Amino acid sequence: MVINIKNIQRSVLVGDTKNYETKEKGMLDIVCADLCYKVRRSGTNEFVSEINPTWDRAFPPGKVEFVEGRDNPLALVYKTLEDAIGVVSQVQEIEGFHTVAEPYESK
Repeated sequence: MVINIKNIQRSVLVGDTKNYETKEKGMLDIVCADLCYKVRRSGTNEFVSEINPTWDRAFPPGKVEFVEGRDNPLALVYKTLEDAIGVVSQVQEIEGFHTVAEPYESK
C-alpha cells in the first residue's frame, strides 16, 4: 500500500482516524493490518524516539528525543492513529515543535 503523505497530512493533524481525504481519489479507507504510525518533526527527517512528559529536569517538565531516518529502529512506532496523534499533542506541549503523524508500513 502506498499513501501520498503530502495529500493526507492535513486530515491526520485534525484527527480523522478512519478516512483520509486525498486530492486525487476522494476518501481512502485504511484497512491494512500492518500499517502503523510514526511521528515526524515537521520539515525534517527526524522521528520521535523517546517522550517523557514528566521529566523534571526541564521547566515545564517534559523531554522529547528524536532520531534521524524513517527506518531508524529507535524511532517509536504507534499501532493506532489515535496514539500517534496523542504524541503529536504531547510534543507540541512539551517542546513547542510541530510534528505530524505519518503512516508507516511495518515490515
